[in-house]
Amino acid sequence: MNDPLPPSPGRLEPGAPLPPAEGVFWVRAALRFFRADALRWLGITAASIFVMQALAIVPGGVILAFLVKPVLTVGFLAAAWHQERSGRPEFTHLFFGFKSNLKSLIPLGLVYMIGVAVAITLAGAVSGVALDQMIGQDPTKLSPQASASLRGAMLWAILFMTPVTLALWFAPALIVFDDMKFTQALKASLRASARSIGAIVVYAIALFGLATGASVLVLGLNMIAPTFGTIALFMMILPFMAVLFISDYVSYRRVFHPNQPLRVP
Repeated sequence: MNDPLPPSPGRLEPGAPLPPAEGVFWVRAALRFFRADALRWLGITAASIFVMQALAIVPGGVILAFLVKPVLTVGFLAAAWHQERSGRPEFTHLFFGFKSNLKSLIPLGLVYMIGVAVAITLAGAVSGVALDQMIGQDPTKLSPQASASLRGAMLWAILFMTPVTLALWFAPALIVFDDMKFTQALKASLRASARSIGAIVVYAIALFGLATGASVLVLGLNMIAPTFGTIALFMMILPFMAVLFISDYVSYRRVFHPNQPLRVP
């Protein structure tokens, strides 16, 4: 792998089980990374959203967006890696994945795309709801029965997508930092995720709490002044996504290299 992301020194840890409370640490550490250089993280996150939206509107862009997503994820890993070492997140980090093990990163996007398609298909078969037709509709315009059916179908989709999500969780970091091959990274990520499933569940709950608190604030502002509510919604999404991507790096470091202290800003 090329600089500026040399592999971490020392033996690669096997992803030993971590206590459930570790999931809270992932979120707290990611928040500290974000707060230490918030404007740069917001800029990188906004740029990634712009790239994904731009890809989605060109012919065949939806497929391309799936393939590129893991590559852009590496950009956040690169930025966090530099920040941990007293550097600063840079816009150029976002595109580092295009010159670092690209041939192993692209297949991750293919796995993600197939996983989403299979999960939606299975969820539709189990729930009797055509998710591909209902996703994107305004929930406020659906009948109570249709809305409840949609929520149930989406829960099924999340359940069916879980194994793919766990296999992809650490895979980009393992490919970029530890020079793993595509299949090796998927297997190692799935094993490590299964061993620390308690921490992952707590991490998901912590993220949900963070999102819920921010949503309450947005709803309150929207009731006072709809314009402020819209602005607040946008300003909530960017920091949340930044923290989400940074936590990928934090969790990877803590799961696979626990003997190397994480230097949190």
